[in-house]
Amino acid sequence: MARENKKKEIAELNRKLILESAAKLFVEKGYESTTIDDISKDCEFSRRTIYAYFQSKETIMQHIVLNGLEKLKNRIAEILEGIKPFVKRYAAICEAMVDYHLKNPNSANQVNAFKPGEMDFETLPDVVKGIFKAGDDINRLLVILIEEGKEEGVVRESTESEKSIFIIWSGMTALIEFVNNKGSFISHQFQTTTEDFLRYGFNQIINSILEVRI
Repeated sequence: MARENKKKEIAELNRKLILESAAKLFVEKGYESTTIDDISKDCEFSRRTIYAYFQSKETIMQHIVLNGLEKLKNRIAEILEGIKPFVKRYAAICEAMVDYHLKNPNSANQVNAFKPGEMDFETLPDVVKGIFKAGDDINRLLVILIEEGKEEGVVRESTESEKSIFIIWSGMTALIEFVNNKGSFISHQFQTTTEDFLRYGFNQIINSILEVRI
């Protein structure tokens, strides 16, 4: 049993190192320009070892996307469990979103670029099913945020929670991408930090469903 556990630990470590190298290279060189040979050289594992853990470069990216979403989901769950009231919760989730984009850019970019179409969920690889499940879990957590905001009397009772979280998510994402691309211009134009600009923007997004604007 101890030997089996050790093998599992080694396998998990190897997978982690491969994913870390791939994630770094996908940011530096771009997904299309990065090869398995590049990943092999960076993580110092043979191609054979990489293929023992992952079927393809696409599979590697899928695991990177899933890992990023899982981290975001866990952080949002922690916030809902440990922070009150609504406004502070929302601010903490905004920070978690910024952190997600900063530390997991491959995951964030792939999620934002994804265009859902007709697909047979049952035939999808497990890792892709995991991505969809993580996304659904995050949506459910954000619905809880809105519903508890209603209970506090902060969020308007007429707010349609499920629709609102998609609008809020897309607004957050667009704002973060805008600041990432135009940060220097924003700081110069408005004589402010990107952090303050983001905070102002996040407040404008959530104001659309609040009883009293912040």
